[in-house]
Amino acid sequence: MNLNETLDFFEEQLKKATKKSEKRTCTKFITVLSNLKDRGLTTEDYQLIDARLANLNFEENSNRNFKKQLSIFLKFLKEDFSFITKGYYTEIGVAAGLLTGSVLGSVWEIGMAISLGMLFGLLIGKYMDDQANKENKVLKTEL
Repeated sequence: MNLNETLDFFEEQLKKATKKSEKRTCTKFITVLSNLKDRGLTTEDYQLIDARLANLNFEENSNRNFKKQLSIFLKFLKEDFSFITKGYYTEIGVAAGLLTGSVLGSVWEIGMAISLGMLFGLLIGKYMDDQANKENKVLKTEL
């Protein structure tokens, strides 16, 4: 299944969807695929994406399966093309700041260490997200 066929498949799935979670998953897939289609990648890049889409399992028609396949596809895009989702580095920065703040707070008994760690992690993550956005490496997952 190539990019256009997969896009058509999820547009049909969106029309059939009855639950809000199903609609959300289909919309995310459609948004990511449309975003890739509009990026102007090389022919080889599109062939690589088409090959990966062909390997995904869309036979099981369930929201759980589609979420899993979306996760696998986004991981592929991150590893092979360095594409990330919006807020990716911010999430990692906050988590790293929380961990660092917890450790420093317990070692040096600083009451505000967790808050400061999260703040610094947030700032660093936001900066890295902005850099990725400037490099056109951020994939939209929501309309």
